[in-house]
Amino acid sequence: MKTENKLYLVKQYIVSGRVQKVWYRSYVKKHAERLNLKGFVKNLKDGSVEIVACADENNLKIFKNCLYKGSLFSKVNEIKENEIKQADNFNNSFLIID
Repeated sequence: MKTENKLYLVKQYIVSGRVQKVWYRSYVKKHAERLNLKGFVKNLKDGSVEIVACADENNLKIFKNCLYKGSLFSKVNEIKENEIKQADNFNNSFLIID
């Protein structure tokens, strides 16, 4: 995706560890909005969290570092990262999906 002469990437992150019921999604949303990312975060049935984020490469790197830090009670064991070729319309926001 390209906007205003910037190349925007869409990344999917699957975060595993103690990341559910510890305010991790709210933490992710706060940092995504601070970095002006678009996308979503949601819990998965296996106990992990899926994040899809759209931004420039630099902000995605900063964001990934935030994902490792996590919320106060979370503990991130692993982050799997994939680049997504086809971007959805994120409605210019970052959402928590239940």
